[in-house]
Amino acid sequence: MEEKFIKINIAIKSPEKVAEKAIEESRKIGNNYKALFVLDGVNYYPHITIYSIEYPEENLGNIFQALEKLLPELEKIKLVFTDVKRNQNYVGVHFTPSQEVRNFHKKIIEKINPLRGGKIRDKFMELSQVADLPEEKKENILKYGHPDVMNSYEPHITISRLENDDMAEKAEKEIKWEISEFVADKIAVCRSGKNGTCVEILKEFSFGK
Repeated sequence: MEEKFIKINIAIKSPEKVAEKAIEESRKIGNNYKALFVLDGVNYYPHITIYSIEYPEENLGNIFQALEKLLPELEKIKLVFTDVKRNQNYVGVHFTPSQEVRNFHKKIIEKINPLRGGKIRDKFMELSQVADLPEEKKENILKYGHPDVMNSYEPHITISRLENDDMAEKAEKEIKWEISEFVADKIAVCRSGKNGTCVEILKEFSFGK
């Protein structure tokens, strides 16, 4: 019988005021440009990805158990806003990858990575063969199933994905982000949809001593 996989995003859940601001900016961009998704807190949830890969569906309960055991040991983390950036046709709000944030990210990956059963998504497997991809990112793909983890991790909230790069370049200049920092104390395990979205929250966890 063929093993079934589920695409899961383990993410920092945005506090209410941060989520409201992200939704406001996403709606504004969606009104002005052709967006592939608009954050609404119902179908598309604002979030900061920690680890987004595919797992054997049968391991979902083990993921929950691993987080339930780990998270009480971790402290709340502060996210400090740096700038608005675009990556191709994605536009997002970025935060400082401080040592505190990186350590938090690393501890979750080390706990959860064994549960993916060595699964690597086809697009990342192909990416690992690209000559101009940094060696560190190639190693990340093979070790952790994703290029943008560990030292390559950049915490951010994706505001939207536009139809093309030109739209994204214009939208980048229109996003106004006034929240200079916030404290995170919740994790959401989400079902991932297209364009890196969180389309369903499967379970939430609080953390922070």
